[in-house]
Amino acid sequence: MAGALLGAIGAVLLFLRYMTQHVAAYDNTNLFAYNPLWLLVLPGLVIARRQVKVRRVVFVLATMAGVLTAFGLVAPFLPGFRQGSFAVIAFATPIGIAAAWVIRERCRPDPVPTA
Repeated sequence: MAGALLGAIGAVLLFLRYMTQHVAAYDNTNLFAYNPLWLLVLPGLVIARRQVKVRRVVFVLATMAGVLTAFGLVAPFLPGFRQGSFAVIAFATPIGIAAAWVIRERCRPDPVPTA
């Protein structure tokens, strides 16, 4: 549920950034925390229950979403990323990292047996 909400908000922010003339959406650092990548992770999670090969892909996508979310917490303090919306990012970061952690644990690929 949390991933769906983060992904939906991210999709709206991505739409505002690339499909409109909305000036405030330009260089929006909220896209790190509210990442549309979650919209790929969630259907993949459902498919991964049935197909073991998809588990690795979902594992990698959840890892990428978690890393981008964590980077979003640091991004407002880096030069060139000044937006002034740290409170909004700080609200979503624990939710995104927890969701990534849980999905990674559920989809952890089986280790390859060594001879």
